[in-house]
Amino acid sequence: KSNLQALADAIGGEGGEISINAGEGMANIGGELNVSGETIGGMITVTAADINVLVGSRFNANGATQGGQITLGHDPFSVEPGQQARSINIETGARLSTSSDGTAGNIVVAGGPGSTVNIAGDLTASAQTGTAGLIRVYGDDVSLLDGGSIRAGGIDGGTVMIGRDPSSAERGAGANRV
Repeated sequence: KSNLQALADAIGGEGGEISINAGEGMANIGGELNVSGETIGGMITVTAADINVLVGSRFNANGATQGGQITLGHDPFSVEPGQQARSINIETGARLSTSSDGTAGNIVVAGGPGSTVNIAGDLTASAQTGTAGLIRVYGDDVSLLDGGSIRAGGIDGGTVMIGRDPSSAERGAGANRV
């Protein structure tokens, strides 16, 4: 079991990278993970069998011209092998953001087969003047709980996909575009 309270900042024009891997264990993450860049947001990746983003946590991968990437669990579209999550919980008041004034970034919350995903926090991939981001949420049992929100917006709208883990089916199958 990993209990993490983290404050990590990337300095410079482009955001940095934070990768947390608890393997077959549990990752409880509180505090702030910040890979925002002056121009381009960075990358935050958390892999574990069970992932808990604790109350009030902040994961920021924002950038002035382009947002970054936040991935919880193993992205089913990745070519790299990885630990699939049994459960992912984003608790009340937690916020994940890949927003930008220009092009928003991406957020992936991906449980594996038989997984449970609960979202009581806020997922935001919005652009003020440019292209909206993409938010993908996968799991066998996905719940948007009271107080939770998922927002992808920009001048061209936005894309939110919620569905079962597509790695067990044809790529893209089993996901609903909202």
